[in-house]
Amino acid sequence: MQNRLFALAALLSCGLTAAPAAADISARYEFEQGGGSFNMAMTLEIDGNGNERVQMANQPGYMLILNDVIYMVNRGPTGVYVTRMDDFVTLFGEMSKRMGFDKAVAAMPESATEKPPLIAPMGQKVVNGRTGTAYGISVDGKGPVYALIVISDDPKLAPLGAAFVKSFAQSAGMANKMLPGLGSMGGYFGPDAALLKKGAPLSLVMMNLSDVSFAEIDDGRFTLPSQPLSIEQIRQQFESFPAPPTLPVRAN
Repeated sequence: MQNRLFALAALLSCGLTAAPAAADISARYEFEQGGGSFNMAMTLEIDGNGNERVQMANQPGYMLILNDVIYMVNRGPTGVYVTRMDDFVTLFGEMSKRMGFDKAVAAMPESATEKPPLIAPMGQKVVNGRTGTAYGISVDGKGPVYALIVISDDPKLAPLGAAFVKSFAQSAGMANKMLPGLGSMGGYFGPDAALLKKGAPLSLVMMNLSDVSFAEIDDGRFTLPSQPLSIEQIRQQFESFPAPPTLPVRAN
């Protein structure tokens, strides 16, 4: 369960979906702040067919995106197992409803009046030897002082930007499927998605592109290690245990 939640969080914050690519490309993004690096690197591999493999450093799992279907690969007591992200999202939504999260979200104040932050250009910036255009948040009409995102217009890196763009849209859809109403948060990332259509991110908040390779990737990297679990098999893992029989019954 913990591995699945981490995989989902990774997908929602910087998760990725398949984007057509002309050739294989591998990239590493590292989380950096104040000149120091956290050991939280994310690697992304995209083959010529647009299939992807996404891994977070030191985590016992990864994601495969094959023909636009997202799979999570994790380790369990009996070995490696595979689940479809769509099945997990469906079941997470069912569990959230049982816990009343859907009512809590519905009771939240409307945020329709909230506007996405205004993103303004800040000139050129070099990130690990690569140059791109920096953008930051403009507050009260004042120029930005912090580069929130740096975009490269190098066409060879374009598949990276396309992958991030599509991920924002899919993340909103999955959030709404888990808890209706959360999908509206996707509009908050509209300005970022628009920038990513211009090219590949060299820097995205604290996540910086550190390594890129255009070497051919072994097809085995994009092969499912086992057949995905059925949704009923996964549903069994979401079943709650009986409540204490000595306490009054509470309706869910």
